[in-house]
Amino acid sequence: MKDIKQLGKSIRAYLIILCLGIGLKTFSQNQVEDTLKSIPLDPSVRYGKLDNGFTYYLKENHNPEKKIFFNLVVKAGYSNEETDQLQYAHLLEHLVAKQTRSFPDVRGYFKKIGGFSNAQTRSNATIYTATAPANTKNIMEEGSHILFEWAQGGTWSQESIAIEREAVQGEMRTKDPHGLWQRRMRSKQLAEPLGLRVYNETAHIKSLKNYKHDALLNYYNKWYRPDLQAAIIVGNLNVDSLEIRIKKLFSQLGNPTNDNTYHKRINFKNSEESNTYSVVNDSIDTRLRLEIIRKRPNLDNHMTSLSDYRQMLIEKLYNKILSEREKFLSQDYTSPFSSFDPDYNISGEFGHYFNTAYMRIEVANTQNLKQRIQNGISAWKKLHHNINSEDLNAAKELIMKNLYTTKNLGSKIIVQKLQDHFIDQKAAPNRKNEIAVTSKMLKKISLKDLNCFIEENTSLLRNTHLIFYKEKNTVVPGLDTLNSWIQKIEKATTDPLKTNRKSIANLEQKINIVDHTPLKKVSIQKNEIGVSTIKLPNNITLIFKPGFPRSKQFENIISIDAFRPIPTSVNNKKEYMLGQLAPDFLQYTGAGNYNKFILQQFMQEQNMSLNFSSDIKFQKISGQSERKDFLKLIELLNLYLEKPRKDKEAFMAWKNKLNDRLDGKEIRGSTAFIMQKINPVWYPELPTLQKEDLAQLSMQDTFKAIYKSFSSIDGFTFIITGDFETDEIATVLSNRLMHFPVKNEIIPESKLHFPLKKIKKDLTYKNIDHAYVRLFFPVEVEKNIKTKVELQLLANALNERIFERLREGSYAPVARGRWIDLNCKIYLFEIEFDSAIGNEEHLIQLAYEEFLNLKENGVTQDWLDTAIKNQLQYYENSFKRYGYSNFWTTYLQEKFISKENISEEVLQYGTILEHFISLDDINLTAKKYMSMSYSQKFLGFPEQDI
Repeated sequence: MKDIKQLGKSIRAYLIILCLGIGLKTFSQNQVEDTLKSIPLDPSVRYGKLDNGFTYYLKENHNPEKKIFFNLVVKAGYSNEETDQLQYAHLLEHLVAKQTRSFPDVRGYFKKIGGFSNAQTRSNATIYTATAPANTKNIMEEGSHILFEWAQGGTWSQESIAIEREAVQGEMRTKDPHGLWQRRMRSKQLAEPLGLRVYNETAHIKSLKNYKHDALLNYYNKWYRPDLQAAIIVGNLNVDSLEIRIKKLFSQLGNPTNDNTYHKRINFKNSEESNTYSVVNDSIDTRLRLEIIRKRPNLDNHMTSLSDYRQMLIEKLYNKILSEREKFLSQDYTSPFSSFDPDYNISGEFGHYFNTAYMRIEVANTQNLKQRIQNGISAWKKLHHNINSEDLNAAKELIMKNLYTTKNLGSKIIVQKLQDHFIDQKAAPNRKNEIAVTSKMLKKISLKDLNCFIEENTSLLRNTHLIFYKEKNTVVPGLDTLNSWIQKIEKATTDPLKTNRKSIANLEQKINIVDHTPLKKVSIQKNEIGVSTIKLPNNITLIFKPGFPRSKQFENIISIDAFRPIPTSVNNKKEYMLGQLAPDFLQYTGAGNYNKFILQQFMQEQNMSLNFSSDIKFQKISGQSERKDFLKLIELLNLYLEKPRKDKEAFMAWKNKLNDRLDGKEIRGSTAFIMQKINPVWYPELPTLQKEDLAQLSMQDTFKAIYKSFSSIDGFTFIITGDFETDEIATVLSNRLMHFPVKNEIIPESKLHFPLKKIKKDLTYKNIDHAYVRLFFPVEVEKNIKTKVELQLLANALNERIFERLREGSYAPVARGRWIDLNCKIYLFEIEFDSAIGNEEHLIQLAYEEFLNLKENGVTQDWLDTAIKNQLQYYENSFKRYGYSNFWTTYLQEKFISKENISEEVLQYGTILEHFISLDDINLTAKKYMSMSYSQKFLGFPEQDI
């Protein structure tokens, strides 16, 4: 057996050679396991391997409390498919996760007990997960048995296979086809020369359509075997008794007798150290651009020994330092590059073996092509040169801070670490040892070590792939020319990166939070649920609701969410549209003497956020800060409102962003993306921004709009939530807001009312390749708490049925219910899904069938009992504690707009839900309110298909 240190060096040398593309086979499993001895596994994890090769990891952990996480890992995925099995790893994941011999509805089982199950397929693994309450009867026996039956012995009907084949195709669709095309093109250009597998969508879809059952079984029997599987169970559990059960249960699994394949040998072809080059014609985004992708070994995925761990830390330091330095160049309207990422992930097999640093340089026209590219290459050099000890020490502090702040790891993170330990032989020490080892190693890493890493892994004269994206007839320079430009710049003397941006101290001189004006007492109205209300004389309402943080990261955090109607009549379309745009522009332009980049840096360093936005009815302000900096956040808001920055570069950049949005170059498929076409149909009086409007929009007009509609806080309602005591901030905040600019104007209420009528409309969207479907079922409702509870339960039932029925042709079909017009008491059932073009009408009919079936036949008593239990738990957890989601913000805004009593629903909701919802009640509500009388159908198609 090799010496551990020597083997660590061999593995590291292997990875570096692999980065250069020289063919070597993978190490045997025994060799890799030997290296793990240098970084011992967390001793609190009960680890074992059975005679048949099955591995198990068991750990007791109480974060979160009373939860158990069950996981089965199969060390095989997409990369193990043969040519007649493309997408079968994914298909098998769907089939296995869906049902087992003893549990015909796995998802339903876990949902019924208040848990959930899921699965995912990776390049080199397939992972099945489930979470359940620890106090569930027989949960250890049944949970572990599901893992056992996930491991082997599955059988599936042809009907089930047909449904999941369609579901897999649905998941293959994307909301951003052009972005996906770019990512796959990038992956193809990098992976093909090395002989790595490249994703071919046409071949994968063909494989699913021309399904071969024998090929699926061959994959299943070959790879779903105990020596490639592990059970990982973490949570509130008894490790000793569980280990006995695991050994007895999983020892029954058998291995194939005629195949001992572990992982395929990877042979690299046409590999060399010199740069490579591609030219790609892009008919969608015709902007000329060059991508620079610098390859290096993926140290994180192959971290087994202490020496590997040290190299990984050096790479982390590099990533953190470059991410910080990059801000001094990218946070500028004339940045030499449009994107830079020192740790850019390429998907697929390539990303398993390589990390990359990535830069994109956009070229306005061919006349300035050479200068733009040389500027970008010079920026690359500046980022990597003249790094000093101060940079290094700051990065070390960030790494240690992250370890200390996550000292008490949650079960989910522990599971992920153990998955990596099994799949990639990646070290998984306990947190205490990890902190000690990391601290010791970081102290020994010098600036010389970092510079050696940079010298070895960042020169653009080798191991770099260059990709030009262009219009069909555009002529671009070749590889030799680009290499000569790179060589010239690398040899030339480069000015150091300027990092003397204005500091926080300078900014704080502008934001003077000291106010010597005597505080005036304010009248606070506090109700029985802990909500306090203050009415200020300048037409401002403050609503305070302190709460309990869900985790440590939310301790001492205060959030504000403010809203008011757009302060212009919708009859004046231009002013109303400018009133909608003003908050977005203010966010973009900055304030006082500081552009948006300086203010973003200030907020990031202060752990603070401040955002301005609008929807079709309201202007909105949202922000968050630590409690000690709360008044600083308020003063920053004041600076924005009083002194918006007149910056021509910012204005042009903002207009370009809006122009890209109108051209379909944004995140597609989001609610905002879809609703931008539906809202004008619902509200024809609503002004809609067109390219002609944008072309005519001047900076002067925009600043007039800001002054007129977004330079004061008249009419705003502020909802303040978080970790605070109302008495300690209410008076101070009230006095500060009374010094804010006001105009004493009357803010008109919104006159937009939802159309209660049948609608059928085909819409078009740019840069999509499938159909979007939205079905709406509006109805006038007698609004009381009991009816609201019943409608929510029915919306949950509809969502479950739509998901199950439409999964055969859609990635993530969903149904929901919401109040679309609070004042007119109109409730809306909504069904949302995507579809392959040509299949949308079939799926629509299935959706209608499920809607009508729920209306006519209602729910069962068994379903209702489970749903009430789950909804009660969700509701009570939501209003007791806050985290990333905040129940109180939405709830209080809804109550304020509808002018309803704030306390009544919170006090009665749980009691009504638990004791006063009968099966007859909810099914009568379904018959009454699940109506198709005013059904609305919106179909969204690619622009060229209409």
